[in-house]
Amino acid sequence: MAAGNGDPADIRKDITDMAGQGIGRATYNELVLAQVYDRSALFGTPNWTTNFTTALEAGIENDLTIDALIAPGWSAGVAASPDSSATAKTLGLGRSEVIAAGGSFSGQIPLSALAAGVKKRDLQAVLAVQCATTCSGDSPVPLVRASVTDLTNEVTNAGADGSATGLELNWTAPSTPGDANWLILAFYSQGSGLRPVAGIDALLRNTYLADHFGSGGAEALIAAWEPILTPKVRELLARNAGAMWLDSLELTEATNWTPNLLDDFEQRRGYSLIKGLPAVGFTESAAFTFDDGSAERIQHDWLRTMSENFIAHHIDPLDRWADSLGMDLRYQTYSSHGPVAMIADDAWRALDIPEAETIDSRAVAAAAALSGADVVPTECCAFLGPDGENSWRALWPDMLYRLNQSLSTGSTLIEYHGFPQSNGHRGLNFVFGGPNAWPGWNPFVPVTGIGETWDTRQPSWDDQLSVNEYLGRSQFVLRQGQLKSDFLAYTEGSSGMFASPLDNSTISGAGYTWGYVSPAGLADIDLGGGRIAPDGPAYKAFVVNGEPRMSVASAKKILKLAKAGIPVFIVGEAPKRAIDTREGLNEDAALAEVISTLLARRNVTTVRTAADLPAAFRTAGVSPDAAVEGPSHLQIIQRRDAKTTYYWIFNASQSTVETSVTLTGKGRPYVMDAWSGAIEPPPVYQTNRAGVTVPVRLSGGETTAIAVTTDDTAFGHEQSDHLVTATGDVVVRDGVAYARSSSAATITGTTNGGYAVRADVGDVPGSQTLDSWNLQVESWGKPAEGLVTKKTQLDSMAVHAGANGALPGWDELPGLGTVSGLGTYTTTVALGDQWGDRHGAYLDLGRNPHTYRLTVNGHVVEGASQINPTRIDIGEYLKSGENTIVVRVSTTMRNAVLAQAPTQAGGVLKGTQVYGLTGPVRLLPYGESALEPTLEVTGEVSVGAPGGKVHLSVSVTNRSAVRADITVSTDFGRKTVRNVLPGKTVRTSVNTKLSSIPSGEAKITATSNVDGISATGETTVTYEPFPPAR
Repeated sequence: MAAGNGDPADIRKDITDMAGQGIGRATYNELVLAQVYDRSALFGTPNWTTNFTTALEAGIENDLTIDALIAPGWSAGVAASPDSSATAKTLGLGRSEVIAAGGSFSGQIPLSALAAGVKKRDLQAVLAVQCATTCSGDSPVPLVRASVTDLTNEVTNAGADGSATGLELNWTAPSTPGDANWLILAFYSQGSGLRPVAGIDALLRNTYLADHFGSGGAEALIAAWEPILTPKVRELLARNAGAMWLDSLELTEATNWTPNLLDDFEQRRGYSLIKGLPAVGFTESAAFTFDDGSAERIQHDWLRTMSENFIAHHIDPLDRWADSLGMDLRYQTYSSHGPVAMIADDAWRALDIPEAETIDSRAVAAAAALSGADVVPTECCAFLGPDGENSWRALWPDMLYRLNQSLSTGSTLIEYHGFPQSNGHRGLNFVFGGPNAWPGWNPFVPVTGIGETWDTRQPSWDDQLSVNEYLGRSQFVLRQGQLKSDFLAYTEGSSGMFASPLDNSTISGAGYTWGYVSPAGLADIDLGGGRIAPDGPAYKAFVVNGEPRMSVASAKKILKLAKAGIPVFIVGEAPKRAIDTREGLNEDAALAEVISTLLARRNVTTVRTAADLPAAFRTAGVSPDAAVEGPSHLQIIQRRDAKTTYYWIFNASQSTVETSVTLTGKGRPYVMDAWSGAIEPPPVYQTNRAGVTVPVRLSGGETTAIAVTTDDTAFGHEQSDHLVTATGDVVVRDGVAYARSSSAATITGTTNGGYAVRADVGDVPGSQTLDSWNLQVESWGKPAEGLVTKKTQLDSMAVHAGANGALPGWDELPGLGTVSGLGTYTTTVALGDQWGDRHGAYLDLGRNPHTYRLTVNGHVVEGASQINPTRIDIGEYLKSGENTIVVRVSTTMRNAVLAQAPTQAGGVLKGTQVYGLTGPVRLLPYGESALEPTLEVTGEVSVGAPGGKVHLSVSVTNRSAVRADITVSTDFGRKTVRNVLPGKTVRTSVNTKLSSIPSGEAKITATSNVDGISATGETTVTYEPFPPAR
C-alpha cells in the first residue's frame, strides 16, 4: 500500500481482482521505499484510515480476509524519541584506557558512543575487570572472571541531563599481580537509534524501532492505532476476522537490551547479570569473554531472558489487543539480516498464527502443532531469482517448486510477495526526482531487484486462478486434522528464513517426517502411550543433531524419554558443554553424567552423520508412516483426523520419480489431483498389515495428495474390488479401470477379490512431433503517455521447429526479442480413420515458459499442471480427422521493461529471458481398453461305457482365486457344480444313453459374483469317438 495515497475506488478494484483470481487473504501492508508524499497521507491520518476502511469493506464484500501490518515498514517502528521507553535499546559500553596494577582511575566514567539522535544514557553498572592477557587486540578480549568488581555504588555526581556526563569514579587497581592490566567498563541502557529497515515512513514520521523486549514498545504500537480505530473500523475488523501482522525482525546485534532487563534477568534466572555484563551480546559480536568459559553460559542466559521478555512484554500484550478487536496475531518471529535476541521456536508457540519465509517449514509447523495452530503461512518469494533478484522476471514453474517445498514441510498458507496498490503513483515522487514511470508503482523497484509484482500488470494474471485453486486445494488438505510426524529433533533455535539443521534429502526421501523443539518446548512436552506429544504430532523417536551444548534439565528430559521406551538417536558427538546453569556456574560434569547414563541405554543409538539416520531408524524399528520403496527425493507431510490420514507428497527433484509408498492408515486410499480437483481411488494398490501400498509417479516438482480412510462415502465412493497388480498403465474413470498402452498390448492384473483381469489394447498410431505452428503475439508495452500498459496485436507468423524438434524462442524470431506479453500458438494434427473411441493421447509441451492455457478443438483443457506440462491427457478432446491445438503462453514483463523502461527493471542484473513455446511439442497417442475380470478353469474328459451306455466323465479344476459355479455343456446334456472353491477339482458325468458316439467336445464355463462383480471364464476339452476306431 502506498500509505494514504491513491483512490479508494482503485483499492476496492484491487481486492475484487484478487478475489476473482482465487486469492482468499491479503495483508494491508504500507510499504513505500523511495518515494516521498504529502504528510496528509501518513499512517494514522484520515486519508490512510479511509483507504484502510475501504479495504476492509471490499474484503468482506469479496469474502477475502484482510490482515493489517501493525506499523509501516519492518521491523515495527513507533513515532517516539529514541530515548523514550517505547523505542529499541542497546547495551552501550564505555571503556577506559588500560590501568596498570596499582594504578588509579579518577574522574568521568567512560561514556559510550551514542547513535544519531540519541541523547541519554541510563547507567546500568560500572565494573573493574582484569584482562586475562592483553587488554587490546581482536575481540573478544578475554577477562578474568574472578576479578570482576562492581563499582556502581561508588559512582558520584549523578548529573542533570541524563547523558551520564558528570558521573565520576575514583578507584585504585590492586597492586598484585604486578603485571595485571585493568579496565573500567561502564554499561548503559541507551537508544539504539535504529529505524525500521524499510519504508520512507520512518523519515516522514520520524519513527524508530519499537522496543520489542519491554512493555513500552507494544504500548506505543497499540496507541498509534487509536486514531484509526473508529467505531466503523472496529466493526469491520470484527466482521473481517483477520490478523494483525508483523514482518520479520530486522533488529540486528545492536538491539540487545531493554531498560528493565537487569531486574527481569535476576527474577527469571535467579542470579544477578551485573558481573556478567561484559559477556552480554551475540558470540560473533561480543567485545569480551571470560577466562573460565562462563561467557557462553551468560550469553545463553541473556538470550533466553530476552526471548522470554519478547513473548511476555511484546507478543502477549499485542495478542490480547488483537483479540479485543476480534483478530489474531500473526508474526514472522525471526531475522533475515543476522542474529536477533529471541528464540524463534518459543515465539512461534506463543502466537495465533506463526509465520516463516523458508523452504523448510518443519520448525514453524512443529511449533504450531504443539500450540494447536493450523494456519502456518509462508511468505514467498522475495528472493527467488538469481542473486535474490526477481523483479519483473519471476517464473511460475520456479515459484511453484518453491511453494511446494514449503507446503511439503508444513506450511498451510501461501503468501505472495506481493501485489502493489494500483495507481499508487498518485501523490508519489521518487526521492531522486520525478514521478513513477511505466510499468507503474512497485515499492521495491527500481530501488532493488527483490520482490515480484503479482498483479494485473503481469501477462500471466489470468492464469493465476488455476494456480491459486491448486494451492487452495492443497492448503485445504494440509489443514485437515492434526499434523503427525515420525520423530522430533532437538534444536537451540531454528531459522524462519534459512535451512533447518536436518535439511537432509536422505531422511525425507525415505519417507520420514519430523519437527523441531527448543529447550523450553522440550521441558513442556507431554509423553504417553510410547509417543512424544501423543495428542499432537505423536513423535515415535527423538534426535539430538550435533548439538555441542545442552542444559542438564534438557538432558534429563531426554533420558526420561528414553526410559519411557522412546528410541533416542545422537548424531555426531553428544553435548559436552552445560548451559542454563545455576548462577551461570560450570555444570559440565553434571551434564556428562546424565549423557553417560543416556548413552548406556539400549534404545539410544549414536550415528556419525544425519544421512545415517534412516538405517539407524530401521534397525531400531522406527518405521516412517509413509515408507518409500528405495531412495528418492520425495518430501511427505502427514495429517490425521478420526477417520482419515492425509498424505501430501512432493517430488523435490527435477526428474520423474516412479516408486511405491506404503502409507500407514486403515481403509481405502483416494488420490486427489490438486490441479483439477478430481478424487479417485488409485488404479492399483495393495492393503497389508503396514497399511496401504500405492504406486507413485511424479514428474519433477509435482505433487499428489493421498487420503487413507474408512469413510468412503465422504470421498464420494462406495467400497468395491480394486486392482492389486497390473502389468501396464491403468487409469480409473467413473469407477472403471482402463488399461493404457502406447502400442498394441495385452495387459493383465489381479484384483483384491481374487479376480484375474485382462485388457487387449489394439494398434496405436505412432507419436508425432508438432513442428509447425502459427504464432500470434499480443505485445504488452510502454504507452505513449501514462502508466497503463499498451496491448498491441502483432502480425502473425509461421514458426517451425529445428532438426531437434525444438521451436525457436522469441529472441530468435523477428521483432520479438524485446517483446513481452501473450503468445498464441496454433497447429493442426491429422488423425487417421483408425482413430476411435479407444484412442487418446498425451500432449508434451516441453519446458513451461511461464504459464499456459491449452485448447483442443475448441475445448479448454482444465486442470492441467502449470509446473511440468509434459504429460497432459487430451484424449477426450481428440477425434478422427483434423484436430486444432491452441497453446496460449504468457511471459514475464522483463524483456519489455528492459527495452522500454530500463530504469524500472530493478537491481543490477539486466539479462533478458527466453520466451515462448520452445518444446519440442509431441503428441503421444495411447490405446485404451477396459480391464475385464476373467476366471481360469482347466479340464479333462474320459469316455467309458459302464452298463453298455457311453458316459462322459469330466474333471474340472477351478484355477481362479474366487469361488465359482462350474457348468459342463455337451451335445448330450449339461451339468452344473456350484460353489467350487479356489484350487479345487470336481468331477461330473454325462450319460449319453448311446452305445457309441463320435468324437466331440465339452465346453466348461465358470461364473462367479463377488461383491457385486461378475466374471466368467471358459475352456473346451475334446474327446475321442467311442468305441475307438479299429
